[in-house]
Amino acid sequence: GLETLKTADLAVVFLRFQNFPKEQMQHFVDYLKRGGPVVGMRTATHAFNMPATAPFSEYSYNSKDKDYELGFGHQVLGQTWVGHYGTNHKQ
Repeated sequence: GLETLKTADLAVVFLRFQNFPKEQMQHFVDYLKRGGPVVGMRTATHAFNMPATAPFSEYSYNSKDKDYELGFGHQVLGQTWVGHYGTNHKQ
């Protein structure tokens, strides 16, 4: 589980629109706060999708939190999810 992040040397993130329970998300937040390195794959820019009232909602891809705008993707990886490329779902 996510508790292994306590001693991890690297987090490889391949998540999409997750809303982990507070106890699990705390492990991820603690890892980031200690400066643990992160590699984000594919959908990691929108790894989290949480209601604005949820604990850790600032990590949500569409976060409006002024101290953590646009969430984990923007703050840690450099960009949040902005949409599909081209004519998605029109094939």
